[in-house]
Amino acid sequence: MPRKKNSGPCSVQNCSLQVSRFRQITLLAYRKAQNNGSFKFYPYLKIGEQLCHIHYLSIVETDRYQKSKTQEPKSYSFIEQVSMLTKVLYMQRGNIELDPIHFQQMIVESDSRL
Repeated sequence: MPRKKNSGPCSVQNCSLQVSRFRQITLLAYRKAQNNGSFKFYPYLKIGEQLCHIHYLSIVETDRYQKSKTQEPKSYSFIEQVSMLTKVLYMQRGNIELDPIHFQQMIVESDSRL
């Protein structure tokens, strides 16, 4: 028996978006929306109802295209660090701080990777 195609309408109240793609709210989708906090704005939505693709992404897949917040900072090789430092010192030529604390602040302000 062929699967029933999701053909709408969108279950979000007053949705007037003209779209042709719809997604069903599954148990997994329901849990994702509860975990990311977006479901509190749509308490009337139930498992089995359909959402237009745009509402599905904004309610269920809120972090779909966002970069991970726990991404490891890149570690630079010694040569890369020397190259970055050389560029900072070149840009600051004639205005170099001799006090070690101010020197460090100058470098970090010029290039936060150092």
